[in-house]
Amino acid sequence: MLKKISTVFLAIILIISAFAFFSCGEQDSGGAENITDANTGENENAANNQDSGEAESEIEKVAPNLPDEKFNGHVFTFLLKGPSHNEWASIDIAAYEETGDVINDAIFRRNAYVEEKYDVQIAWNLNSDPVSVFRRSIRAGDTEFDLIMPDLPAAARLAGEGLLYDMKEMPHTDLSAKWWDQQAVKELSLGNRLYYCTGDLSFTAIDTIWIMMFNKTLIRDFGLEDPYDIVRRGEWTFDKLEEMIKGVSQDLNGDGIINEHDFVGFVATVDRQVRAFILSGGESFTEKTPDDYFQFRQPNQKFLEIYDRTMDLMHNNPDVLDINRIRDLGSSPHIWGVATDMFAENRIIFFSEVMQNIFRLRQRDANFGIIPLPKYSREQEFVPHYVFVDTTTVAAVPSNAPNIERTSIILEAFTAESTYTVMPAYYDVSLKTKLARDDESGPMIDLIRASRTYDLATVYDFGGIYGAVTNAINSNTSYLTAIERIESRIEAGIERILDQHRNLE
Repeated sequence: MLKKISTVFLAIILIISAFAFFSCGEQDSGGAENITDANTGENENAANNQDSGEAESEIEKVAPNLPDEKFNGHVFTFLLKGPSHNEWASIDIAAYEETGDVINDAIFRRNAYVEEKYDVQIAWNLNSDPVSVFRRSIRAGDTEFDLIMPDLPAAARLAGEGLLYDMKEMPHTDLSAKWWDQQAVKELSLGNRLYYCTGDLSFTAIDTIWIMMFNKTLIRDFGLEDPYDIVRRGEWTFDKLEEMIKGVSQDLNGDGIINEHDFVGFVATVDRQVRAFILSGGESFTEKTPDDYFQFRQPNQKFLEIYDRTMDLMHNNPDVLDINRIRDLGSSPHIWGVATDMFAENRIIFFSEVMQNIFRLRQRDANFGIIPLPKYSREQEFVPHYVFVDTTTVAAVPSNAPNIERTSIILEAFTAESTYTVMPAYYDVSLKTKLARDDESGPMIDLIRASRTYDLATVYDFGGIYGAVTNAINSNTSYLTAIERIESRIEAGIERILDQHRNLE
Protein backbone atom coordinates (compact mmCIF):
# COMPACT_ATOMS: atom_id res chain seq x y z
CA MET A 1 0.00 0.00 0.00
CA LEU A 2 1.49 3.33 -1.05
CA LYS A 3 1.44 5.79 1.82
CA LYS A 4 2.28 9.46 1.79
CA ILE A 5 2.97 11.85 4.66
CA SER A 6 1.54 15.36 4.42
CA THR A 7 3.49 18.16 6.08
CA VAL A 8 0.58 20.57 5.92
CA PHE A 9 -1.72 20.54 8.87
CA LEU A 10 -5.29 21.76 9.11
CA ALA A 11 -6.29 24.83 11.09
CA ILE A 12 -7.91 24.25 14.42
CA ILE A 13 -10.35 26.66 16.02
CA LEU A 14 -10.18 27.07 19.78
CA ILE A 15 -13.07 25.76 21.84
CA ILE A 16 -15.25 28.67 22.92
CA SER A 17 -16.09 29.10 26.57
CA ALA A 18 -19.39 27.39 27.22
CA PHE A 19 -20.54 30.13 29.55
CA ALA A 20 -20.65 32.93 27.02
CA PHE A 21 -23.95 32.21 25.31
CA PHE A 22 -25.90 31.04 28.32
CA SER A 23 -25.42 33.79 30.88
CA CYS A 24 -28.01 36.53 30.99
CA GLY A 25 -27.76 40.29 30.74
CA GLU A 26 -26.20 42.88 28.46
CA GLN A 27 -22.62 41.94 29.23
CA ASP A 28 -23.15 38.30 28.25
CA SER A 29 -25.08 39.14 25.11
CA GLY A 30 -22.26 41.39 23.99
CA GLY A 31 -19.78 38.64 24.70
CA ALA A 32 -21.69 36.26 22.45
CA GLU A 33 -21.66 38.79 19.62
CA ASN A 34 -17.91 39.20 20.00
CA ILE A 35 -17.42 35.45 19.83
CA THR A 36 -19.45 35.26 16.66
CA ASP A 37 -17.46 38.06 15.06
CA ALA A 38 -14.17 36.50 16.10
CA ASN A 39 -15.04 33.19 14.49
CA THR A 40 -16.43 34.51 11.22
CA GLY A 41 -13.04 35.05 9.62
CA GLU A 42 -11.77 31.65 10.72
CA ASN A 43 -14.86 29.93 9.30
CA GLU A 44 -14.35 31.72 6.00
CA ASN A 45 -10.72 30.59 5.88
CA ALA A 46 -11.78 27.00 6.49
CA ALA A 47 -14.45 27.33 3.80
CA ASN A 48 -11.87 28.51 1.29
CA ASN A 49 -9.89 25.33 1.90
CA GLN A 50 -12.72 22.82 2.40
CA ASP A 51 -12.16 20.96 -0.88
CA SER A 52 -8.57 20.06 -0.09
CA GLY A 53 -9.04 19.98 3.69
CA GLU A 54 -5.92 22.11 4.12
CA ALA A 55 -5.51 25.42 5.87
CA GLU A 56 -3.62 28.36 4.38
CA SER A 57 -0.89 28.07 7.01
CA GLU A 58 0.16 25.64 9.67
CA ILE A 59 -0.69 26.31 13.29
CA GLU A 60 1.84 25.76 16.01
CA LYS A 61 1.89 22.09 16.87
CA VAL A 62 2.29 20.97 20.47
CA ALA A 63 4.03 17.63 20.31
CA PRO A 64 3.44 14.97 22.96
CA ASN A 65 6.30 14.34 25.35
CA LEU A 66 7.27 10.91 24.05
CA PRO A 67 10.56 9.03 23.76
CA ASP A 68 12.00 8.60 20.29
CA GLU A 69 11.42 4.86 19.98
CA LYS A 70 11.24 2.45 17.04
CA PHE A 71 9.24 -0.78 17.24
CA ASN A 72 10.69 -2.91 14.43
CA GLY A 73 7.60 -3.02 12.26
CA HIS A 74 5.23 -4.14 15.02
CA VAL A 75 1.68 -4.54 13.68
CA PHE A 76 -0.38 -2.33 15.98
CA THR A 77 -3.92 -3.69 15.65
CA PHE A 78 -7.20 -1.94 16.49
CA LEU A 79 -10.37 -3.97 17.14
CA LEU A 80 -13.25 -1.86 15.82
CA LYS A 81 -16.98 -1.83 15.17
CA GLY A 82 -17.55 -3.05 11.62
CA PRO A 83 -20.05 -2.15 8.87
CA SER A 84 -22.89 -4.09 10.52
CA HIS A 85 -23.05 -1.24 13.05
CA ASN A 86 -24.35 0.92 10.19
CA GLU A 87 -23.88 4.67 10.79
CA TRP A 88 -22.12 3.91 14.08
CA ALA A 89 -19.43 1.73 12.51
CA SER A 90 -15.88 2.91 13.18
CA ILE A 91 -14.71 5.33 10.50
CA ASP A 92 -11.95 7.16 12.38
CA ILE A 93 -9.13 4.60 12.20
CA ALA A 94 -9.35 2.69 8.92
CA ALA A 95 -8.15 4.40 5.75
CA TYR A 96 -6.72 2.21 2.99
CA GLU A 97 -5.54 4.98 0.67
CA GLU A 98 -6.06 8.66 -0.09
CA THR A 99 -9.31 9.17 -1.98
CA GLY A 100 -9.81 12.93 -2.01
CA ASP A 101 -12.30 12.77 0.87
CA VAL A 102 -11.21 15.28 3.52
CA ILE A 103 -11.74 13.04 6.56
CA ASN A 104 -10.47 9.81 4.97
CA ASP A 105 -7.29 11.48 3.77
CA ALA A 106 -6.62 13.05 7.17
CA ILE A 107 -6.97 9.60 8.76
CA PHE A 108 -4.61 8.13 6.17
CA ARG A 109 -2.00 10.86 6.78
CA ARG A 110 -2.29 10.47 10.57
CA ASN A 111 -1.75 6.71 10.29
CA ALA A 112 1.18 7.16 7.92
CA TYR A 113 2.83 9.69 10.23
CA VAL A 114 2.69 7.34 13.24
CA GLU A 115 3.84 4.38 11.16
CA GLU A 116 6.95 6.14 9.88
CA LYS A 117 7.86 7.88 13.14
CA TYR A 118 7.66 4.76 15.29
CA ASP A 119 8.29 2.01 12.73
CA VAL A 120 4.95 0.27 13.23
CA GLN A 121 2.21 -0.92 10.90
CA ILE A 122 -1.33 0.25 11.69
CA ALA A 123 -3.87 -2.52 11.18
CA TRP A 124 -7.52 -2.97 12.07
CA ASN A 125 -10.18 -5.62 12.49
CA LEU A 126 -13.65 -4.32 11.60
CA ASN A 127 -15.90 -6.71 13.46
CA SER A 128 -19.64 -7.20 13.92
CA ASP A 129 -19.15 -8.14 17.59
CA PRO A 130 -15.81 -6.70 18.74
CA VAL A 131 -16.64 -7.04 22.44
CA SER A 132 -17.20 -10.82 22.29
CA VAL A 133 -14.14 -11.26 20.10
CA PHE A 134 -12.05 -9.23 22.54
CA ARG A 135 -13.33 -11.08 25.59
CA ARG A 136 -12.55 -14.48 24.06
CA SER A 137 -9.11 -13.30 22.97
CA ILE A 138 -8.11 -12.00 26.41
CA ARG A 139 -9.41 -15.03 28.26
CA ALA A 140 -7.51 -17.30 25.88
CA GLY A 141 -4.32 -15.40 26.69
CA ASP A 142 -3.96 -14.00 23.18
CA THR A 143 -2.38 -10.60 22.53
CA GLU A 144 -3.51 -10.04 18.95
CA PHE A 145 -5.20 -6.69 19.67
CA ASP A 146 -3.33 -3.63 20.92
CA LEU A 147 -6.43 -1.50 21.34
CA ILE A 148 -10.19 -1.98 21.31
CA MET A 149 -12.68 0.80 20.59
CA PRO A 150 -16.08 -0.39 21.86
CA ASP A 151 -19.21 1.52 22.77
CA LEU A 152 -19.01 3.12 26.19
CA PRO A 153 -21.39 0.76 28.11
CA ALA A 154 -19.54 -2.25 26.68
CA ALA A 155 -16.22 -0.76 27.79
CA ALA A 156 -17.63 -0.37 31.31
CA ARG A 157 -18.54 -4.06 31.39
CA LEU A 158 -15.11 -5.11 30.15
CA ALA A 159 -13.48 -2.95 32.81
CA GLY A 160 -15.54 -4.55 35.55
CA GLU A 161 -14.43 -7.96 34.32
CA GLY A 162 -10.81 -6.94 34.78
CA LEU A 163 -10.04 -7.08 31.05
CA LEU A 164 -8.82 -3.49 30.61
CA TYR A 165 -5.66 -1.65 31.66
CA ASP A 166 -5.82 1.44 33.87
CA MET A 167 -4.91 4.28 31.52
CA LYS A 168 -3.71 6.38 34.45
CA GLU A 169 -0.94 3.82 34.94
CA MET A 170 0.25 3.95 31.34
CA PRO A 171 3.74 5.51 31.38
CA HIS A 172 3.40 7.78 28.34
CA THR A 173 -0.30 8.63 28.32
CA ASP A 174 -0.84 12.20 29.48
CA LEU A 175 -4.56 12.36 30.24
CA SER A 176 -4.28 16.08 31.05
CA ALA A 177 -3.22 16.85 27.46
CA LYS A 178 -5.47 18.78 25.10
CA TRP A 179 -6.08 15.76 22.86
CA TRP A 180 -7.97 13.91 25.61
CA ASP A 181 -11.55 14.89 26.46
CA GLN A 182 -11.13 16.34 29.94
CA GLN A 183 -14.79 15.90 30.81
CA ALA A 184 -14.53 12.20 29.97
CA VAL A 185 -11.34 11.90 32.04
CA LYS A 186 -13.17 13.42 35.00
CA GLU A 187 -16.57 11.76 34.68
CA LEU A 188 -15.57 8.27 33.50
CA SER A 189 -12.93 7.59 36.14
CA LEU A 190 -13.88 5.25 38.95
CA GLY A 191 -11.92 4.99 42.17
CA ASN A 192 -9.29 7.27 40.57
CA ARG A 193 -8.74 4.72 37.83
CA LEU A 194 -9.63 5.17 34.18
CA TYR A 195 -10.05 2.09 32.03
CA TYR A 196 -11.39 3.77 28.89
CA CYS A 197 -11.55 7.27 27.53
CA THR A 198 -12.22 9.34 24.46
CA GLY A 199 -10.46 12.22 22.83
CA ASP A 200 -9.33 13.36 19.41
CA LEU A 201 -8.57 9.76 18.48
CA SER A 202 -12.30 9.32 17.82
CA PHE A 203 -15.04 11.78 16.93
CA THR A 204 -18.09 9.76 17.96
CA ALA A 205 -18.22 11.61 21.30
CA ILE A 206 -19.04 14.65 19.18
CA ASP A 207 -21.31 12.79 16.75
CA THR A 208 -23.39 11.58 19.70
CA ILE A 209 -23.99 14.92 21.46
CA TRP A 210 -27.68 15.74 21.73
CA ILE A 211 -28.42 19.04 19.98
CA MET A 212 -31.26 21.17 18.68
CA MET A 213 -31.69 22.03 15.01
CA PHE A 214 -34.17 24.49 13.56
CA ASN A 215 -35.53 24.95 10.05
CA LYS A 216 -34.58 28.47 8.97
CA THR A 217 -37.11 28.54 6.14
CA LEU A 218 -39.98 27.78 8.51
CA ILE A 219 -38.73 30.23 11.14
CA ARG A 220 -38.96 32.91 8.44
CA ASP A 221 -42.31 31.75 7.04
CA PHE A 222 -43.95 31.72 10.46
CA GLY A 223 -42.48 35.09 11.38
CA LEU A 224 -40.65 33.64 14.37
CA GLU A 225 -37.70 35.26 16.05
CA ASP A 226 -34.20 34.17 15.02
CA PRO A 227 -33.17 31.40 17.45
CA TYR A 228 -29.54 32.54 17.28
CA ASP A 229 -30.53 35.94 18.67
CA ILE A 230 -32.58 34.26 21.40
CA VAL A 231 -29.59 32.13 22.47
CA ARG A 232 -27.25 35.12 22.50
CA ARG A 233 -29.58 37.05 24.80
CA GLY A 234 -29.70 34.11 27.21
CA GLU A 235 -33.44 33.67 26.57
CA TRP A 236 -33.41 30.23 24.93
CA THR A 237 -35.47 28.35 27.51
CA PHE A 238 -38.00 25.55 27.81
CA ASP A 239 -40.73 28.23 27.95
CA LYS A 240 -39.46 29.80 24.73
CA LEU A 241 -39.49 26.48 22.89
CA GLU A 242 -43.11 25.84 23.90
CA GLU A 243 -44.06 29.39 22.92
CA MET A 244 -42.52 29.13 19.44
CA ILE A 245 -44.20 25.83 18.51
CA LYS A 246 -47.63 26.59 19.96
CA GLY A 247 -50.43 26.04 17.44
CA VAL A 248 -48.21 25.43 14.42
CA SER A 249 -48.86 21.74 13.70
CA GLN A 250 -51.01 20.89 10.69
CA ASP A 251 -52.83 17.67 9.80
CA LEU A 252 -51.74 17.64 6.16
CA ASN A 253 -53.39 14.37 5.16
CA GLY A 254 -56.60 14.98 7.09
CA ASP A 255 -56.61 11.71 9.02
CA GLY A 256 -57.33 13.42 12.33
CA ILE A 257 -53.96 12.72 13.98
CA ILE A 258 -50.56 14.38 13.89
CA ASN A 259 -47.97 11.90 12.66
CA GLU A 260 -45.09 11.47 10.23
CA HIS A 261 -47.25 12.58 7.28
CA ASP A 262 -47.97 16.00 8.77
CA PHE A 263 -46.36 19.29 9.77
CA VAL A 264 -45.06 19.43 13.36
CA GLY A 265 -43.51 22.06 15.63
CA PHE A 266 -41.05 19.85 17.49
CA VAL A 267 -39.85 16.28 16.92
CA ALA A 268 -37.63 14.14 19.17
CA THR A 269 -37.43 10.67 20.71
CA VAL A 270 -39.21 10.83 24.05
CA ASP A 271 -36.95 8.62 26.19
CA ARG A 272 -33.75 10.27 24.99
CA GLN A 273 -35.22 13.75 25.08
CA VAL A 274 -36.31 13.40 28.70
CA ARG A 275 -32.77 12.35 29.64
CA ALA A 276 -31.29 15.17 27.57
CA PHE A 277 -33.52 17.80 29.20
CA ILE A 278 -32.86 16.48 32.72
CA LEU A 279 -29.11 16.80 32.16
CA SER A 280 -29.35 20.12 30.30
CA GLY A 281 -31.43 21.42 33.20
CA GLY A 282 -28.47 20.81 35.47
CA GLU A 283 -29.79 17.65 37.11
CA SER A 284 -28.42 14.10 36.98
CA PHE A 285 -29.15 10.48 37.85
CA THR A 286 -25.90 9.92 39.75
CA GLU A 287 -23.27 11.90 41.62
CA LYS A 288 -19.60 11.30 42.36
CA THR A 289 -18.47 10.56 45.92
CA PRO A 290 -15.30 12.04 47.50
CA ASP A 291 -13.38 8.83 46.77
CA ASP A 292 -14.26 9.08 43.06
CA TYR A 293 -16.90 6.39 43.01
CA PHE A 294 -20.54 7.21 42.36
CA GLN A 295 -23.91 6.86 44.01
CA PHE A 296 -27.53 7.13 42.96
CA ARG A 297 -28.83 10.67 43.23
CA GLN A 298 -32.26 10.89 44.78
CA PRO A 299 -34.44 13.19 42.62
CA ASN A 300 -35.07 16.65 44.02
CA GLN A 301 -38.02 18.89 43.19
CA LYS A 302 -36.33 20.44 40.16
CA PHE A 303 -35.45 17.01 38.71
CA LEU A 304 -39.07 15.90 39.02
CA GLU A 305 -40.35 19.15 37.54
CA ILE A 306 -38.13 18.74 34.48
CA TYR A 307 -39.14 15.09 34.13
CA ASP A 308 -42.86 15.79 34.41
CA ARG A 309 -42.75 18.82 32.16
CA THR A 310 -40.79 17.05 29.43
CA MET A 311 -43.16 14.09 29.66
CA ASP A 312 -46.12 16.44 29.23
CA LEU A 313 -44.41 18.11 26.28
CA MET A 314 -43.59 14.85 24.51
CA HIS A 315 -46.79 12.91 25.30
CA ASN A 316 -49.57 15.51 25.43
CA ASN A 317 -48.56 18.52 23.34
CA PRO A 318 -50.34 18.47 19.93
CA ASP A 319 -47.45 20.35 18.36
CA VAL A 320 -44.91 17.65 19.27
CA LEU A 321 -44.24 14.26 17.68
CA ASP A 322 -42.38 11.50 19.50
CA ILE A 323 -40.26 9.66 16.92
CA ASN A 324 -41.26 6.38 18.58
CA ARG A 325 -44.81 6.98 17.33
CA ILE A 326 -43.76 6.88 13.69
CA ARG A 327 -45.29 3.87 11.95
CA ASP A 328 -44.92 4.41 8.20
CA LEU A 329 -41.24 4.05 7.29
CA GLY A 330 -41.77 4.68 3.59
CA SER A 331 -38.38 4.31 1.91
CA SER A 332 -36.44 4.99 5.12
CA PRO A 333 -34.63 2.16 6.94
CA HIS A 334 -35.76 3.31 10.39
CA ILE A 335 -37.94 5.80 12.26
CA TRP A 336 -35.07 8.25 12.79
CA GLY A 337 -34.60 8.40 9.03
CA VAL A 338 -38.26 9.32 8.64
CA ALA A 339 -37.84 12.19 11.11
CA THR A 340 -34.75 13.40 9.23
CA ASP A 341 -36.74 13.28 5.98
CA MET A 342 -39.53 15.33 7.57
CA PHE A 343 -37.03 17.95 8.68
CA ALA A 344 -35.41 18.10 5.23
CA GLU A 345 -38.86 18.44 3.62
CA ASN A 346 -39.66 21.54 5.72
CA ARG A 347 -42.23 19.75 7.91
CA ILE A 348 -40.50 20.24 11.29
CA ILE A 349 -39.53 23.56 12.87
CA PHE A 350 -37.38 22.23 15.74
CA PHE A 351 -35.68 18.82 15.62
CA SER A 352 -33.65 17.41 18.50
CA GLU A 353 -31.27 14.55 17.78
CA VAL A 354 -27.57 13.69 17.81
CA MET A 355 -24.94 15.81 16.07
CA GLN A 356 -24.47 13.10 13.45
CA ASN A 357 -27.73 14.25 11.85
CA ILE A 358 -25.77 17.15 10.37
CA PHE A 359 -23.86 14.57 8.30
CA ARG A 360 -27.08 12.74 7.45
CA LEU A 361 -28.45 15.97 6.00
CA ARG A 362 -25.41 16.64 3.80
CA GLN A 363 -27.16 15.56 0.60
CA ARG A 364 -30.37 17.43 1.41
CA ASP A 365 -31.40 20.99 0.62
CA ALA A 366 -32.71 21.80 4.10
CA ASN A 367 -31.81 25.29 5.29
CA PHE A 368 -31.20 24.71 8.98
CA GLY A 369 -29.38 26.13 11.97
CA ILE A 370 -27.83 24.50 15.04
CA ILE A 371 -28.37 25.70 18.59
CA PRO A 372 -27.86 24.34 22.13
CA LEU A 373 -30.57 22.64 24.12
CA PRO A 374 -32.76 25.16 25.94
CA LYS A 375 -32.15 26.18 29.52
CA TYR A 376 -34.78 25.10 32.01
CA SER A 377 -35.08 28.70 33.21
CA ARG A 378 -33.52 32.05 32.37
CA GLU A 379 -31.55 32.02 35.63
CA GLN A 380 -29.58 28.96 34.58
CA GLU A 381 -26.07 29.94 33.49
CA PHE A 382 -24.67 26.70 32.10
CA VAL A 383 -26.27 23.97 29.99
CA PRO A 384 -24.65 20.52 29.97
CA HIS A 385 -25.22 18.54 26.77
CA TYR A 386 -26.17 14.88 26.91
CA VAL A 387 -23.85 12.46 25.11
CA PHE A 388 -25.77 9.45 23.78
CA VAL A 389 -23.35 6.98 25.31
CA ASP A 390 -24.96 3.86 23.80
CA THR A 391 -23.03 4.45 20.56
CA THR A 392 -20.13 6.57 21.81
CA THR A 393 -16.79 4.93 21.00
CA VAL A 394 -13.98 4.95 23.56
CA ALA A 395 -10.39 3.71 23.49
CA ALA A 396 -9.40 0.88 25.81
CA VAL A 397 -6.21 -1.14 26.30
CA PRO A 398 -6.18 -4.92 27.00
CA SER A 399 -5.22 -5.82 30.54
CA ASN A 400 -2.70 -8.33 29.17
CA ALA A 401 -0.92 -5.88 26.87
CA PRO A 402 2.53 -7.49 26.39
CA ASN A 403 4.40 -4.19 26.03
CA ILE A 404 2.56 -1.39 27.83
CA GLU A 405 5.42 1.03 27.05
CA ARG A 406 4.84 0.54 23.32
CA THR A 407 1.05 0.65 23.61
CA SER A 408 1.20 3.86 25.63
CA ILE A 409 3.52 5.59 23.17
CA ILE A 410 1.51 4.65 20.08
CA LEU A 411 -1.83 5.51 21.68
CA GLU A 412 -0.57 8.91 22.82
CA ALA A 413 1.08 9.64 19.46
CA PHE A 414 -2.03 8.55 17.59
CA THR A 415 -4.36 10.67 19.72
CA ALA A 416 -2.10 13.74 19.69
CA GLU A 417 -1.56 13.59 15.92
CA SER A 418 -5.33 13.35 15.45
CA THR A 419 -5.61 16.81 17.01
CA TYR A 420 -3.72 18.29 14.05
CA THR A 421 -5.08 16.13 11.23
CA VAL A 422 -8.24 14.12 11.76
CA MET A 423 -10.10 16.36 14.20
CA PRO A 424 -9.70 19.55 12.13
CA ALA A 425 -10.80 17.67 9.00
CA TYR A 426 -13.86 16.31 10.77
CA TYR A 427 -14.71 19.21 13.06
CA ASP A 428 -13.56 22.47 11.46
CA VAL A 429 -13.64 21.66 7.75
CA SER A 430 -16.50 19.16 7.51
CA LEU A 431 -18.84 19.65 10.47
CA LYS A 432 -18.58 23.41 11.07
CA THR A 433 -17.92 24.60 7.53
CA LYS A 434 -19.01 22.23 4.78
CA LEU A 435 -22.07 20.79 6.53
CA ALA A 436 -23.27 23.64 8.74
CA ARG A 437 -25.34 25.99 6.59
CA ASP A 438 -24.31 29.33 8.07
CA ASP A 439 -21.56 31.13 9.97
CA GLU A 440 -23.58 31.29 13.18
CA SER A 441 -23.65 27.52 13.65
CA GLY A 442 -19.90 27.23 14.21
CA PRO A 443 -19.73 29.05 17.58
CA MET A 444 -22.87 27.18 18.67
CA ILE A 445 -21.23 23.84 17.91
CA ASP A 446 -18.15 24.98 19.83
CA LEU A 447 -20.04 25.64 23.03
CA ILE A 448 -22.12 22.45 22.66
CA ARG A 449 -18.92 20.42 22.32
CA ALA A 450 -17.38 22.16 25.34
CA SER A 451 -20.38 21.38 27.56
CA ARG A 452 -20.93 17.66 26.89
CA THR A 453 -21.58 15.31 29.81
CA TYR A 454 -21.70 11.54 30.26
CA ASP A 455 -24.64 9.88 32.04
CA LEU A 456 -23.28 7.14 34.32
CA ALA A 457 -26.74 5.64 34.83
CA THR A 458 -26.78 4.81 31.14
CA VAL A 459 -23.13 3.73 31.06
CA TYR A 460 -23.51 1.21 33.92
CA ASP A 461 -27.27 0.47 33.90
CA PHE A 462 -27.04 -0.49 37.57
CA GLY A 463 -30.05 -2.45 38.77
CA GLY A 464 -31.63 -2.18 35.33
CA ILE A 465 -32.23 1.55 35.79
CA TYR A 466 -31.79 2.30 32.08
CA GLY A 467 -34.58 -0.02 31.01
CA ALA A 468 -36.82 0.90 33.94
CA VAL A 469 -36.59 4.63 33.25
CA THR A 470 -36.98 4.10 29.50
CA ASN A 471 -40.12 2.03 30.04
CA ALA A 472 -41.50 4.63 32.44
CA ILE A 473 -40.88 7.43 29.96
CA ASN A 474 -42.37 5.56 27.02
CA SER A 475 -45.45 4.54 29.01
CA ASN A 476 -45.91 8.02 30.53
CA THR A 477 -45.29 6.74 34.07
CA SER A 478 -43.93 8.89 36.88
CA TYR A 479 -40.24 8.72 37.66
CA LEU A 480 -40.82 8.01 41.36
CA THR A 481 -43.05 5.05 40.51
CA ALA A 482 -40.38 3.60 38.25
CA ILE A 483 -37.61 4.06 40.81
CA GLU A 484 -39.62 2.68 43.73
CA ARG A 485 -40.09 -0.57 41.85
CA ILE A 486 -36.35 -1.16 41.50
CA GLU A 487 -34.89 0.82 44.41
CA SER A 488 -33.33 -2.21 46.11
CA ARG A 489 -31.92 -3.41 42.79
CA ILE A 490 -30.36 0.01 42.16
CA GLU A 491 -28.41 -0.02 45.40
CA ALA A 492 -27.38 -3.65 44.93
CA GLY A 493 -26.37 -2.98 41.33
CA ILE A 494 -24.19 -0.02 42.26
CA GLU A 495 -22.55 -1.95 45.09
CA ARG A 496 -21.79 -4.86 42.75
CA ILE A 497 -20.13 -2.53 40.24
CA LEU A 498 -18.12 -0.74 42.91
CA ASP A 499 -17.03 -4.03 44.46
CA GLN A 500 -15.81 -5.20 41.06
CA HIS A 501 -13.67 -2.10 40.71
CA ARG A 502 -12.41 -2.12 44.29
CA ASN A 503 -11.18 -5.67 43.73
CA LEU A 504 -9.26 -4.82 40.57
CA GLU A 505 -5.49 -4.72 40.98
